[in-house]
Amino acid sequence: MMNSYQAGKKLLCGEYTSFTVSGKGLFVRAKRWFTEPEIGDIVYFYHASMGRVAHVGIVVDVIRGIFGPFTITTVEGNTEPGKRFSRDGGSVAEKRYTFHKNEVGGKH
Repeated sequence: MMNSYQAGKKLLCGEYTSFTVSGKGLFVRAKRWFTEPEIGDIVYFYHASMGRVAHVGIVVDVIRGIFGPFTITTVEGNTEPGKRFSRDGGSVAEKRYTFHKNEVGGKH
């Protein structure tokens, strides 16, 4: 039986990291990088001014539109409530984002 440390490494594709680019890379290499989020997924947010993923959250709800955008609810740490993609706060917050499918995956 795995202990919690080992189980966490398995869920995070083999390693713990605080650098979002490395975390994304682990998911890509493990072929667990997808374009449609599901509840329980780790979501990486692309930060345009930095040119890379720079924030992370956990998906806790997904609402899919039939032909249009979908909405995800996330729980994020080191963030500021009410501020999109914030990575400079000192709290944990639940947030909601609406995306079109072409905005997910790839560099996003």
